[in-house]
Amino acid sequence: MNIAIDARGANLYAGTGIGTYTIELLKYINKHDSENKYLLYWYGSNYKQFNFNKNISISIASKKHHHFFEEYFIPENIKLKNIDIYHVPQNGIGLPTKKKLHLYIYNTRSNSLCYA
Repeated sequence: MNIAIDARGANLYAGTGIGTYTIELLKYINKHDSENKYLLYWYGSNYKQFNFNKNISISIASKKHHHFFEEYFIPENIKLKNIDIYHVPQNGIGLPTKKKLHLYIYNTRSNSLCYA
């Protein structure tokens, strides 16, 4: 399965619950999942410290131009890379405030949103 994760929160929200969750999720995936392919949208250069496995690739996003990445680059890149699931830990999908939950997982094949 091709899975994309908006991992920018590992740096943008470092020291918060979302930042910690993102880092721990990535550590777990790196240690326990060599079967699926992952694409991480990342901000900063510290991804090298994780020594990610070969099934995990990095796409660097800009903090300064985050609107471009969120509105154009990432959606088009998801289509281009045939991503099956897109996970945004930092509630970045833009649902109405009353409906926001901590964890969103978007299945691009069925255009459905799963949450937990």
